[in-house]
Amino acid sequence: MIQNPSPRRPSPTGVRRGRPLARPRVLSSAYQGTRPATRPTTGWTAYFARAPVSVRLSNPWEYPAMTRARLTFPQGDPIEFPLEEVAAFGPDITGFRPWLGAVFASAEGRWLIRVGDDEVLGFRRSELKRVRATPEGAELTLGDGDEPIPLREVDVRSYGPEPKDVRSWLGRLAHGQGDAWIRFMDGHELRFALGNGPHIRFLEPTDTLPEGGIRLPLA
Repeated sequence: MIQNPSPRRPSPTGVRRGRPLARPRVLSSAYQGTRPATRPTTGWTAYFARAPVSVRLSNPWEYPAMTRARLTFPQGDPIEFPLEEVAAFGPDITGFRPWLGAVFASAEGRWLIRVGDDEVLGFRRSELKRVRATPEGAELTLGDGDEPIPLREVDVRSYGPEPKDVRSWLGRLAHGQGDAWIRFMDGHELRFALGNGPHIRFLEPTDTLPEGGIRLPLA
Protein backbone atom coordinates (compact mmCIF):
# COMPACT_ATOMS: atom_id res chain seq x y z
CA MET A 1 0.00 0.00 0.00
CA ILE A 2 1.34 3.43 -0.97
CA GLN A 3 0.91 6.06 1.65
CA ASN A 4 0.68 9.72 0.83
CA PRO A 5 3.58 11.67 2.26
CA SER A 6 2.72 13.80 5.23
CA PRO A 7 1.81 17.34 4.21
CA ARG A 8 4.63 19.87 4.45
CA ARG A 9 4.39 22.23 7.32
CA PRO A 10 3.95 25.82 6.21
CA SER A 11 7.09 27.90 6.30
CA PRO A 12 7.29 30.92 8.58
CA THR A 13 6.45 34.18 6.90
CA GLY A 14 9.36 35.48 4.83
CA VAL A 15 11.39 32.24 4.98
CA ARG A 16 11.98 29.86 2.10
CA ARG A 17 13.00 26.33 2.82
CA GLY A 18 16.36 25.25 1.49
CA ARG A 19 18.00 28.68 1.21
CA PRO A 20 18.97 31.21 3.88
CA LEU A 21 17.62 34.71 3.97
CA ALA A 22 19.78 37.22 2.12
CA ARG A 23 21.65 39.67 4.28
CA PRO A 24 20.35 43.23 4.06
CA ARG A 25 22.49 45.48 1.87
CA VAL A 26 23.54 48.60 3.73
CA LEU A 27 25.74 51.39 2.62
CA SER A 28 27.30 54.10 4.63
CA SER A 29 28.69 54.87 8.05
CA ALA A 30 28.40 53.52 11.54
CA TYR A 31 25.42 55.63 12.57
CA GLN A 32 22.17 53.90 13.48
CA GLY A 33 18.78 55.47 13.97
CA THR A 34 15.53 56.47 12.37
CA ARG A 35 15.68 60.27 12.44
CA PRO A 36 17.76 62.68 10.34
CA ALA A 37 21.05 63.69 11.85
CA THR A 38 21.17 67.33 12.96
CA ARG A 39 24.82 67.87 13.86
CA PRO A 40 26.84 70.54 12.03
CA THR A 41 28.43 69.35 8.81
CA THR A 42 32.02 69.71 9.98
CA GLY A 43 32.70 66.30 8.49
CA TRP A 44 29.73 64.49 6.97
CA THR A 45 26.09 64.01 7.91
CA ALA A 46 23.89 61.13 6.83
CA TYR A 47 20.21 61.82 6.22
CA PHE A 48 17.85 58.86 6.36
CA ALA A 49 15.06 59.01 3.79
CA ARG A 50 12.96 56.22 5.28
CA ALA A 51 12.63 54.47 8.64
CA PRO A 52 13.45 52.24 10.33
CA VAL A 53 16.94 51.82 8.94
CA SER A 54 20.34 50.69 10.10
CA VAL A 55 23.33 52.39 8.51
CA ARG A 56 26.95 51.34 8.71
CA LEU A 57 30.07 51.20 6.61
CA SER A 58 29.60 48.80 3.74
CA ASN A 59 31.39 45.48 3.79
CA PRO A 60 33.32 45.18 0.50
CA TRP A 61 32.78 41.43 0.45
CA GLU A 62 29.06 42.14 -0.11
CA TYR A 63 29.98 43.80 -3.43
CA PRO A 64 32.78 41.61 -4.80
CA ALA A 65 32.53 42.82 -8.42
CA MET A 66 31.86 46.54 -7.85
CA THR A 67 34.16 49.53 -7.73
CA ARG A 68 33.81 51.33 -4.40
CA ALA A 69 34.59 54.89 -3.36
CA ARG A 70 36.13 55.61 0.01
CA LEU A 71 35.65 59.13 1.38
CA THR A 72 37.88 60.26 4.26
CA PHE A 73 37.09 63.40 6.24
CA PRO A 74 39.11 65.45 8.75
CA GLN A 75 36.68 64.28 11.45
CA GLY A 76 34.59 61.16 11.84
CA ASP A 77 34.75 57.73 10.28
CA PRO A 78 35.44 57.22 6.57
CA ILE A 79 32.56 56.28 4.29
CA GLU A 80 32.74 53.53 1.70
CA PHE A 81 30.09 52.64 -0.90
CA PRO A 82 29.78 50.99 -4.32
CA LEU A 83 29.55 53.45 -7.19
CA GLU A 84 26.77 51.36 -8.76
CA GLU A 85 24.52 52.08 -5.76
CA VAL A 86 24.51 55.87 -6.43
CA ALA A 87 21.29 57.18 -7.99
CA ALA A 88 22.00 60.94 -8.05
CA PHE A 89 24.53 63.49 -6.80
CA GLY A 90 25.21 67.21 -6.71
CA PRO A 91 25.90 70.04 -7.01
CA ASP A 92 27.50 70.65 -10.39
CA ILE A 93 31.10 71.80 -10.04
CA THR A 94 32.37 73.44 -13.21
CA GLY A 95 35.60 75.04 -14.39
CA PHE A 96 38.93 73.96 -15.81
CA ARG A 97 40.49 72.67 -12.60
CA PRO A 98 37.40 70.70 -11.54
CA TRP A 99 37.32 69.26 -15.06
CA LEU A 100 40.92 68.08 -14.69
CA GLY A 101 39.98 66.47 -11.38
CA ALA A 102 37.10 64.69 -13.10
CA VAL A 103 39.36 63.51 -15.91
CA PHE A 104 41.93 62.16 -13.47
CA ALA A 105 39.24 60.33 -11.48
CA SER A 106 37.75 58.75 -14.61
CA ALA A 107 38.55 55.13 -15.38
CA GLU A 108 38.86 55.71 -19.13
CA GLY A 109 38.27 58.26 -21.87
CA ARG A 110 39.88 60.51 -24.47
CA TRP A 111 40.30 64.23 -23.80
CA LEU A 112 41.22 67.41 -25.66
CA ILE A 113 42.51 70.75 -24.41
CA ARG A 114 42.79 73.67 -26.82
CA VAL A 115 45.48 76.15 -25.79
CA GLY A 116 45.80 79.48 -27.56
CA ASP A 117 44.78 79.68 -31.19
CA ASP A 118 46.60 76.76 -32.76
CA GLU A 119 47.68 74.25 -30.08
CA VAL A 120 45.65 71.18 -29.16
CA LEU A 121 46.66 68.71 -26.45
CA GLY A 122 44.99 65.32 -26.78
CA PHE A 123 45.48 62.30 -24.53
CA ARG A 124 43.84 59.13 -23.24
CA ARG A 125 43.15 58.52 -19.58
CA SER A 126 45.69 55.69 -19.61
CA GLU A 127 48.37 58.22 -20.63
CA LEU A 128 47.63 60.66 -17.82
CA LYS A 129 50.03 59.93 -14.96
CA ARG A 130 49.63 63.01 -12.80
CA VAL A 131 47.73 66.29 -12.44
CA ARG A 132 49.12 68.99 -10.16
CA ALA A 133 47.36 72.29 -9.51
CA THR A 134 49.47 75.44 -9.79
CA PRO A 135 48.65 79.10 -9.02
CA GLU A 136 48.31 79.78 -12.77
CA GLY A 137 46.53 76.57 -13.76
CA ALA A 138 47.86 73.02 -13.71
CA GLU A 139 50.69 70.72 -14.74
CA LEU A 140 49.99 67.45 -16.55
CA THR A 141 52.41 64.53 -16.75
CA LEU A 142 51.67 62.29 -19.74
CA GLY A 143 52.99 59.02 -21.15
CA ASP A 144 56.44 57.74 -20.32
CA GLY A 145 57.98 61.15 -19.75
CA ASP A 146 58.55 62.72 -16.36
CA GLU A 147 58.55 66.31 -17.60
CA PRO A 148 55.23 68.00 -16.72
CA ILE A 149 53.33 70.07 -19.25
CA PRO A 150 52.40 73.47 -17.77
CA LEU A 151 48.98 74.88 -18.64
CA ARG A 152 47.96 78.43 -17.80
CA GLU A 153 44.22 78.63 -17.27
CA VAL A 154 44.02 82.02 -19.01
CA ASP A 155 45.46 80.43 -22.17
CA VAL A 156 42.99 77.53 -22.26
CA ARG A 157 40.33 78.20 -24.90
CA SER A 158 38.30 75.01 -24.52
CA TYR A 159 38.42 71.50 -23.11
CA GLY A 160 36.27 68.40 -23.28
CA PRO A 161 34.33 66.28 -23.27
CA GLU A 162 32.64 66.73 -19.91
CA PRO A 163 32.47 63.46 -17.93
CA LYS A 164 29.09 63.05 -16.22
CA ASP A 165 29.35 59.89 -14.09
CA VAL A 166 29.60 59.78 -10.30
CA ARG A 167 33.22 58.64 -10.34
CA SER A 168 34.35 61.71 -12.27
CA TRP A 169 32.11 63.95 -10.15
CA LEU A 170 33.88 62.75 -7.02
CA GLY A 171 37.12 63.94 -8.63
CA ARG A 172 35.70 67.49 -8.78
CA LEU A 173 34.98 67.76 -5.03
CA ALA A 174 38.41 69.11 -4.13
CA HIS A 175 37.50 72.28 -6.06
CA GLY A 176 33.96 72.71 -4.72
CA GLN A 177 32.47 74.86 -1.98
CA GLY A 178 29.34 74.59 0.13
CA ASP A 179 27.49 71.30 0.65
CA ALA A 180 27.49 68.18 -1.52
CA TRP A 181 24.97 65.35 -1.52
CA ILE A 182 24.76 61.76 -2.76
CA ARG A 183 21.48 59.84 -3.04
CA PHE A 184 21.60 56.04 -3.13
CA MET A 185 19.33 53.55 -4.87
CA ASP A 186 17.58 52.56 -1.63
CA GLY A 187 16.66 56.16 -0.75
CA HIS A 188 19.43 57.02 1.71
CA GLU A 189 21.04 60.41 1.24
CA LEU A 190 24.50 61.52 2.32
CA ARG A 191 25.37 65.21 2.80
CA PHE A 192 28.73 66.71 3.65
CA ALA A 193 30.58 70.01 3.54
CA LEU A 194 33.22 70.78 0.93
CA GLY A 195 36.32 72.91 1.29
CA ASN A 196 38.40 70.71 3.60
CA GLY A 197 37.91 67.28 2.10
CA PRO A 198 36.83 64.68 1.58
CA HIS A 199 39.82 62.79 0.29
CA ILE A 200 38.65 60.30 -2.35
CA ARG A 201 40.08 56.85 -2.99
CA PHE A 202 38.70 54.30 -5.43
CA LEU A 203 38.85 50.61 -4.58
CA GLU A 204 38.63 48.31 -7.58
CA PRO A 205 37.22 44.76 -7.34
CA THR A 206 40.74 43.40 -7.81
CA ASP A 207 42.19 45.35 -4.88
CA THR A 208 43.48 43.27 -1.98
CA LEU A 209 41.83 44.47 1.22
CA PRO A 210 42.11 43.42 4.86
CA GLU A 211 39.41 41.27 6.44
CA GLY A 212 37.17 44.17 7.47
CA GLY A 213 37.60 46.01 4.22
CA ILE A 214 37.56 49.44 5.86
CA ARG A 215 40.63 49.34 8.08
CA LEU A 216 42.83 51.05 5.55
CA PRO A 217 45.52 53.64 6.28
CA LEU A 218 44.28 57.18 5.77
CA ALA A 219 45.75 58.63 2.58
